[in-house]
Amino acid sequence: MRITFLRHGESTDDLENRFGGWADFPLTPKGKDQAQITAQKLLASLEKFEVILYSPLTRAVQTTQIVNQVIKIPTQSFVYLKERNTYGLLCGEQKEEAAKNYPELSQAFANNEFVLGSERYDDLLLRIKAMLEKIQALGFKNVLAVTHGKLLA
Repeated sequence: MRITFLRHGESTDDLENRFGGWADFPLTPKGKDQAQITAQKLLASLEKFEVILYSPLTRAVQTTQIVNQVIKIPTQSFVYLKERNTYGLLCGEQKEEAAKNYPELSQAFANNEFVLGSERYDDLLLRIKAMLEKIQALGFKNVLAVTHGKLLA
């Protein structure tokens, strides 16, 4: 089994200085352009993907839709590909406002401490192990997986 991981394009949380994580933000125009460029590169590579598995978060869904307009293969939402939720309760919050309204959570994040509602590293490892087992059980030999940066880091 071969899995090629693709991070979604730039999303609005990047521009709005918000905590992303499991908050659901769309792509920016630049992110859409990035997905289109990637789609062309994937097509030129002649890689024979059988399926695109994608995170159900909007930025990954949009990236998948743009890529699939070019490579045209079956797609399937796959919850195991969601972003690592390191922000916990801060997901979606504007960072400066969060520092004022939730200083204890913001400080915990800044200090690399546990943030309430977040996914600890050991939890992420368990999810990745389960993800790989579930992908293998699907029986595909060559998968394109559209996901997020923190899942890949």
